[in-house]
Amino acid sequence: DAAAKSASVRLLRLRIGEALLAGRALLILTGPVEDVAASLAAGQEIANRHGRFVHSVVIPRPDRSLRVALVSEDARRHAADGLNRIGPDSIGS
Repeated sequence: DAAAKSASVRLLRLRIGEALLAGRALLILTGPVEDVAASLAAGQEIANRHGRFVHSVVIPRPDRSLRVALVSEDARRHAADGLNRIGPDSIGS
C-alpha cells in the first residue's frame, strides 16, 4: 500500500503468496524510474519493520520480451472476462 501510494506509479500486479510462500508478495510497478525507486523504498521500509523484506529490483526500460512475460499471465487470466487492461506496452519502455 505504501509503495503504490508514495509516488506517481502504476500498480500492474500484486501477487500474494499462499501455503509455503505465505507472507510473501510480488509487486510490479511501472512509472518514471525515480518514482518507482521511491515507491520501492517506501514499501521496503514498511516490510523491513515487519522483518518481511526479501529483495527488490528496478529495471529501467525493460525489453519488450520481458514486458510480455511480466503481463502475459494476468492477460490470459482476464481476457475471457473482458478485464484485460494491461499489456506489454503498459510497462514503461
